[in-house]
Formats: sequence, C-alpha cells, structure tokens
Amino acid sequence: MPRALAPRPPVAAPPRRRRSPRLLATLACLVAPALALAPALAPMVGSPLAAQTPVDTLVVEGLRHNLGLAQQRLLVARGAAGVREARGALLPSLAVDARRTEAYGAVIDFGEFVNPAFGALNGVLGREQFPTDVSFRLPLAQETRLRLVQPLYQPAALAADALARARRDLQGAALAAAAHRLAADIRLAYLDVARAARVVELWEVTLPRVAEQLRVNERLVANGRATPDAVLRARAERAEVEQARAEAAMRHAAAGRALNHLIGRPLDAPVPLVDEAALLPAALPTLDAALTAARRRDELRQAELGVGAARAGGRLARAPYLPALVAAVDYGTQGDRYRLAADRDFALATLSLQWTLFAGGQGAARREQAALDVAQARARRDEIARQVELEVRQAHAAAEFARVAIATAEARHASAEGSYRLVARRHGEGLATLVELLEARTSHTAAGINRILTAFDYLARRVDLARAAALDPIDPSLFAPTPAR
Repeated sequence: MPRALAPRPPVAAPPRRRRSPRLLATLACLVAPALALAPALAPMVGSPLAAQTPVDTLVVEGLRHNLGLAQQRLLVARGAAGVREARGALLPSLAVDARRTEAYGAVIDFGEFVNPAFGALNGVLGREQFPTDVSFRLPLAQETRLRLVQPLYQPAALAADALARARRDLQGAALAAAAHRLAADIRLAYLDVARAARVVELWEVTLPRVAEQLRVNERLVANGRATPDAVLRARAERAEVEQARAEAAMRHAAAGRALNHLIGRPLDAPVPLVDEAALLPAALPTLDAALTAARRRDELRQAELGVGAARAGGRLARAPYLPALVAAVDYGTQGDRYRLAADRDFALATLSLQWTLFAGGQGAARREQAALDVAQARARRDEIARQVELEVRQAHAAAEFARVAIATAEARHASAEGSYRLVARRHGEGLATLVELLEARTSHTAAGINRILTAFDYLARRVDLARAAALDPIDPSLFAPTPAR
C-alpha cells in the first residue's frame, strides 16, 4: 500500500516504519505513490474520458447533473432554435388576411355620382339598360385573402442566418469549455476530499501517541522522576490534537459537500475514495507535447468562432443596403358582403424590389462598427492564444516543481519520524524532557501533514496541466444538449 496516500490503520499503537537503506530506494517508494492517482486525475493524451475509475465516474456524473452546465446546455439549445428561426425567413410563408369594415359618417358613395348619369342614359335609350341603384363605398366592407410570400434574394435574411449559425457554434464551444472546466473542478474537489481524509487519518494516528505521552508522564510523576506540570502539559497536548482532529474532520465534511454540489448529488452523500494501489503511475508529458496538445483547447476554438460571428455581423450590417427581391401571390374575395362566387374572387401576383440607396450615412457607420467588432474579436483571439500558452507553461513548471518536492517532503518526514521515535524512547527512560518530546512530536506531525499536502499538491498540479493543455478529451455526448421535442 503506498505510504504517501494510503489509508492509515485504525487508531492503535504507532505504526513502525521500515527505513530505506538507500536514497534511490526512498525516491522510488515515494514518487510512485504520489503518481498513483495521476491516471484518474489526468487521463492520457488522446483518450476520451470514460468511467474507468471512481474519479472518472464522479466526473461523468457531474457532466450530466451539474446545474451550471445545464444552463450552458440550454443556451446551446436556444442558439439552435435561433438558427431555425433565421432559416425560416428564407422559406415561403403563407398567411390569411381577413378584414371587415363598417363605415359611419361622411363616407363618399360613388353611386351618388354614377346613378344620375345612368338614369340619363336610360332616358336617352328609352329603356332601363343601366342600373340606377349602384352603391360603391371605399373601403369595401370586407376583404379576405391568402398571401404566399417567397423571398427570392434577401441579403438581410441570409446574413441573419449566418450570424445565428455562428452564435450557435460559439455557444457550443463555450459549453465544451465549461465542461472541461467542470471536469477539472470535480477532480480538484475530489483531491480536496481525499487530502482532508488523509489529514484526519494522520490526526487519528497521532491521538494514541499523545495518549501514550500522557500515560508515560503520569508514570514518571508517580515514580517521582517528573514534576506534576508534565502531566498538565501532556493533557494540553492531547486536547490540542483532539481539537485539530475535529477541525480536520470539519474540513473533510465541507470538502465532501462542495464536491457533491459540483456533481449534483445530495450535499451529505458519501464520497468514495480511490484505491490508490489499483492505479498505475503516469509519466509527466513534456512541455512541447503539452503546448502541442493545447492547440485543441475549446477556448481557442471559441475565440476563432467569435471572429466568424463578428464577420457575420458585418454582413448583416451591409445587408440593408443591397437589393432585396420578393415574390408574392394573393388569392381572395372582396365586396360589401361575403359571397362565394367566381366574379367575387381575385388573384394577384407581385414582384417587389427594395433597395435602400441612401439613409443619412447610417450604413457607413454600421459598416465601420462591424469592422471594429472584427478587429476586436481578432485581438481577443490572439490574447487568448497567448494566455493559453502562459497557462500551459506555468502549469507544467508547477507540476515539475511539485514532483521534485515529493522526495524532499518524504525525506523530511523520515527524519522527523526517526527523531520522534528516538526522543520518545529516551523520554520513556527519563533521559529526555517533555519539551523535547513535544517538539519532536510536533515536528513529526507537521512533516506528516506536509508529506500529504505535497503529494496531493502534485496531483492537483497535474489536473491543472491536463486542463491547460487539453489532455483530458471528453466525449461530447456526455454534456451535449438533449434534442428538443
């Protein structure tokens, strides 16, 4: 069982530690356990995330149930609906237009002008050939028609469709970037839980040691070989360790709740710990390999799509000043009252051309704004590229440093443990003072905590590197929006 991260034994007598005869053996025993969690926390380059370890299972669960990521999925679905809306402007539309009008007051009746003339003509002809009861008022009492409209060339609609598709793709890239950030956050949150659990276990191992100190001092006082203040200091030491253990347990519970919040579980759900012995170590990638892999970062694709969206916005700004051609067909009936008859039907075919030639300089201003938007998007893309390179270099350097620090932390712990055992034996024989024993115990506990923190810090730096260099590809089906019904 790896010593750096392995679960501690139950509260009992202090475990005996085997001394390594050589430095190389010590390094091999220490670096390997520290790298044991790496496959679960930083998958190999080019291998999509799969639920192979408990940590991967937590990540998959979080990608499916995290509420923040659910909001991102809704934005992507909304963008897809916007594309369908913009595309609908290029398709034919059919509408019913019905009107009923009742006229009151001084409405001109054209029959008042026509009827006298028709009466005079009938008198000249000597027969009633023309009607003299004509009533014709505008607007007509009713008009009902079907209108079919088909855009033949509509630059504004074409530009709006391109802009909607660019925004949809931009939101998709933002969703993928959010999913990778969430995966890294879940892995880091798990490390917080595991680290806190190891610290709790360390304090649980320390409790019997301080209890043994108290027992030894009580025996020394009873034999007249120590003063009563030694017992009081030993009791204070035990109370301090108990308080530290309770505080560590509180941090462990808080870390578990934070992890469950990211995953979407009940806050007090238990968090399973990874069996480090079942995991294989993974090598730290080179800086060149990390920089090469970072080119597929979703943030870079998002920035490039932002440039495309700005260009589509420029097309939309220029569209109103291009000619638009629309065809329409109307079929309906009109008159003073509703009546289905062949002589009441009408059909119209319309070809409409619209072209704005001048609008007070608004077009030039809009085109200038669109060009500035494109320039801003390009500058943002270049800035993000440099930021990604900086993140990769910083994360790789931090991981290298954390890996080297593991051997130093283990050497410090070995020295502190050896010193503590020696002082404890001398104190039991009455050859070392209580102050020396407390100092040795404090140094040993501090070295143990430092060993745990150093090992988990390396794993956290590996997670940061995997996120910065896009070393943990995720299957898009794990976070893709649910198709709308």
